[in-house]
Amino acid sequence: NKLVRRHPNPMQIIPAILNSKPQAYKNRGKLISLAAHLQTGNEYQCMLYIAEHCLKINDLKTCGEICSILIEHNYGRAWKCSWNLVKMNPMEMNA
Repeated sequence: NKLVRRHPNPMQIIPAILNSKPQAYKNRGKLISLAAHLQTGNEYQCMLYIAEHCLKINDLKTCGEICSILIEHNYGRAWKCSWNLVKMNPMEMNA
């Protein structure tokens, strides 16, 4: 816990975890809990990191679910990820 607080940019721990353990996104609750304990982190930013990671590894369903939640909560930063999702999966928009 002290190590997390001493990290120069604590919120970067979330993307580092996702990069080192690509399946870590499946344990969303633990990542969000960790983000809640980070001094500069917040739940929505953590969720956006997870959505972007899902997009990168082609888990489009999870990415879409998370982006929908973020947009419902008016988290503006989610729009870019949502747009990238639509560009990767345009057929879903017609369903």
